[in-house]
Amino acid sequence: MQSGINRHFSRESKIILALSLAPLALGLLVALVWPHVDAWLEVDRCLDAGGKYDHSSSVCVFADSDPR
Repeated sequence: MQSGINRHFSRESKIILALSLAPLALGLLVALVWPHVDAWLEVDRCLDAGGKYDHSSSVCVFADSDPR
């Protein structure tokens, strides 16, 4: 049979472990998701500026405003 103080320390150590691993997990999640979010934002910025985004070359193309 385990005494009450031991269960307390067991629970406390699990909480400390979880709090220690939380920033690592959050950083990993951001590292995996950020490139996709950044690409989406780049396309959005291009469209907001009036351009057309070329996905094959990953550039923003602006139409010539002075057609000749």
